[in-house]
Amino acid sequence: MLDKRTLLVSGIGKRNSLLKLLRDECRVLGIRLVGCDAAAWAPARLDVPHFSQLPLARDSGFKVAYLNTLARSSAGAYLTLIDPEIVSLGEIEGEADALYLHPAASTAAICEDKYHFFETMRANGIATIPTSLTPLNQTPFIRKDRTGSAASGFKVYSETTDTETVRQNARDPRYIYQPFCSGRHYCIDAYFSIRDARLIDLCVKEVLAKANGESYLLRSVPRDRFIGMLDAVATVLPMRGIVNFDIYDEDGELKIMEVNCRIGGNYPASHAFGVNLLRPMLTEVCGRHLPSDGVRANYAADQVIAKYIGFSVPSQMLEFGSKC
Repeated sequence: MLDKRTLLVSGIGKRNSLLKLLRDECRVLGIRLVGCDAAAWAPARLDVPHFSQLPLARDSGFKVAYLNTLARSSAGAYLTLIDPEIVSLGEIEGEADALYLHPAASTAAICEDKYHFFETMRANGIATIPTSLTPLNQTPFIRKDRTGSAASGFKVYSETTDTETVRQNARDPRYIYQPFCSGRHYCIDAYFSIRDARLIDLCVKEVLAKANGESYLLRSVPRDRFIGMLDAVATVLPMRGIVNFDIYDEDGELKIMEVNCRIGGNYPASHAFGVNLLRPMLTEVCGRHLPSDGVRANYAADQVIAKYIGFSVPSQMLEFGSKC
């Protein structure tokens, strides 16, 4: 028999800060947390009382092993913190009675393939960062993995680098290419109800400093301007659970770069700014309904937070933030 108060989380890796937040929220709501991971020495082995090791998501035995772990734990809900597992776990939805806490496999598959995502957004009239399967003729441009997180395979090609080499390998199926965006970059964490797909809450963060696709300095930004774009994307690709958006402002126009159908690596910053997206998710996991008028947190704008291994304490650094 499934237990609504047991949650199975996989793909934990080194996401120590996120795991701690999840563990704390489960404790508040009386939810038993069960962990599993493919890594032989995952930190979660020490941090989660009930831990199992799984094969890698690309292995043929992954789905069966995961279903067996779900059955043993009697978990009422399951999620992953890593990209490669999302589509596979979405495909077992229906085989397991437990709640799958991500967008459906069809949505996740489109978002996972950055070129397919671009084509889907463009076909539906949603402003998107141009994405190509071949290197661009103008520099600078960026290359990154066609699937996986934005940081994987990330490389910048400029006039001072040898772009001819990459152009000679013009159709490497592992990569996609995008213009280097000079506009403002926003990373958005949002929660869509797992019951009715409503946009429940979100936190908008401007990326003030980054390197190789990873964000290191973030500032909280008011959410209102971005809600329309998130709603538009969710109309084309139904959303559910905690989802991460990358959006650019280029000359006053918002353009979406990509969507990650998982809790983003910078989610702890949103949490520190005062937007707890784990609470509504776990509230629904427990079978309780969220208020019909929404539960959006009144977080303060212009908080600045830095990431180095973990996150610092947020502070009102208005002068510093304005200079970045």
